[in-house]
Amino acid sequence: MSIQQCLSTLILFVFSSTLWVISRVQEVFSFQTLKMLAQLVGASYDEGKQLTDELKIPPHVAVLLGEEQKEVDLQVLYDFIYYSSSHGMQRLSFYDSDGILKSMMSRIEDGWERYSKQRGFFKNVVFSKSQDGNSHPGRLTVHFWNKNDGRELMVDICKELIRSPLPITTERVSSKLASKGVHEVDFLLAVGGLDGFPAWALRVAEIQELAAWPERLNESSYRSLLRCFSSRDRRLGR
Repeated sequence: MSIQQCLSTLILFVFSSTLWVISRVQEVFSFQTLKMLAQLVGASYDEGKQLTDELKIPPHVAVLLGEEQKEVDLQVLYDFIYYSSSHGMQRLSFYDSDGILKSMMSRIEDGWERYSKQRGFFKNVVFSKSQDGNSHPGRLTVHFWNKNDGRELMVDICKELIRSPLPITTERVSSKLASKGVHEVDFLLAVGGLDGFPAWALRVAEIQELAAWPERLNESSYRSLLRCFSSRDRRLGR
């Protein structure tokens, strides 16, 4: 065998050995990463693997608080905002029939500022004011709804559309509602009955009932909610 052939054989051996080592390192790293994730959330390895699975992210999540839910821990509300923003959602809406949360918006904004600083989270979150239907690309927009955003608002919008010479279409109704801050929901988390909730916003929504307002949310519990949405077979067009 010539020197040139020996060198070629050696180079081929080194190259193939390097590829093998790289593949083994990737396997070990992947295993260690999943194991570490599982330990962080107190889960098994298989559960840790699920944390890395691709999830469908609903653009708009709404949380409904029924009349039976007498008290709301604002820290959980901030958890919802934090994890929704972290996962790249566009909108997050909270509904309570009497509008208690909407009346507390200034207090909620101040509390969110303290919460986000404590977590070192500086991604911009927009708290939508009443009748504000603007979009804020790249940022989570938080809405607060009450019973006045349901049937009463729908009646007002229908009156506007009737006065217009243009035909009444699904798209026009949705557009008018969106201009008033009521956007169609992709995933609704319902703590209680749906009575009073803006019905049109549920036109294409997936609904997940919750037995009670959670005590606190973490990455694992939030992703469990997202998995409920991801498991649905959505074939509806807008």
